[in-house]
Amino acid sequence: MSPGRTTALTHALASSRAAAWLLLACVLATLVPAPAVLAQDAGLPPVSTPAAAATPADATAPAAATAAKAPPKLVQIPPVQAPPPLTLVPPVQPAPAQVDAQLRKTLADTRTLANALMDRVSTLKGKNSLSPAEVRAYQAQINSLTTLVSSFEERANLLFQKQAQSAAEDQPAIEREQTALERQADLAKQTIASIGAQLDGISTATGWTLIDKLLTARCSTAICFDNGDAHHWLGIEPLVELPIGIAFSVDQSSLSDYVNNHDIRVDLAAGARVWLFRDVVSLSVYISKPLIDSSIRLTGSNFVYPGASVRRPLPGFALGFLFDSIWLGFDRNELRNGDGNDSSAANPDFAPNSVISSAWTVTLALQPVTAFRAAIGTAVQANKAGSQ
Repeated sequence: MSPGRTTALTHALASSRAAAWLLLACVLATLVPAPAVLAQDAGLPPVSTPAAAATPADATAPAAATAAKAPPKLVQIPPVQAPPPLTLVPPVQPAPAQVDAQLRKTLADTRTLANALMDRVSTLKGKNSLSPAEVRAYQAQINSLTTLVSSFEERANLLFQKQAQSAAEDQPAIEREQTALERQADLAKQTIASIGAQLDGISTATGWTLIDKLLTARCSTAICFDNGDAHHWLGIEPLVELPIGIAFSVDQSSLSDYVNNHDIRVDLAAGARVWLFRDVVSLSVYISKPLIDSSIRLTGSNFVYPGASVRRPLPGFALGFLFDSIWLGFDRNELRNGDGNDSSAANPDFAPNSVISSAWTVTLALQPVTAFRAAIGTAVQANKAGSQ
């Protein structure tokens, strides 16, 4: 190959290489932005270049030219902090509820009261303030309550163990069980207190307490009515009585003389009684017959009549005082001649069945049947109260 042709080929290759580098530079300029654009995109102040610092507009200011020649300050961009990792906080579990100290105190107080009441029952028994039936009833009540308190204490201990060993989700059920146990313990304590109140009433019993029991007993066989707060203010009851007392008469008759000369007499009366003001006073209406077993001889006559010849044709009236302890009766007494069937009772001087003598009598007596019935009724009420 000639030297001229070789030189021409070398120049052609050099030109094509320069064109390739120029094309690569244009592509890179298009893809990579200028530093000013990068600074603007990053929010930084524009970077000054040496060419910009050498512009003719700034040539007249030496200080500006000196500042333009200084290298730009680098701005420290803080590194982006990664968010902290999320930490799962477990929910706060409620502390297990402990057995309330008040529950234990209530059970202990109830047991102490029960033991004290047992001693009081023994004391009242020694004073004869309680009947044997009442003593047995009170002791049975107190023993049953003591056994119940012991079971409550065992349940409380079991609750304590369950609370110490159970999980948090089991605590609500344990608390409900504890609440129910507290209510039962309070009820047992109230029952013990009520028994104590009954024993207090027996210890401080007065006459009015006995009257209340007596009226309650009488109202078991009577129709009773209250007057406001006054219980058993009025009562209606049947009457069967044997008044034992003394009778006297103010009439001027032979039968009156006989009545006034005999001290003690017994009558048989049956009727109805109405008492008022809690049996302070009562009114009775009855039919009666004097129980006279002696013979009757009138003044001025030699004929002797049997006691059965005295009759009471009209109903009698009686006033009762102080819970019917005192009987004040008013009766019409007549001595009648016999009807002829019994010669010992028929006086031939008078017509058969005729009234020979009569007298109004007033009888002041006691009422043993009413007192006996009241005593039995009071004992029944006392035994009933003890059994309850």
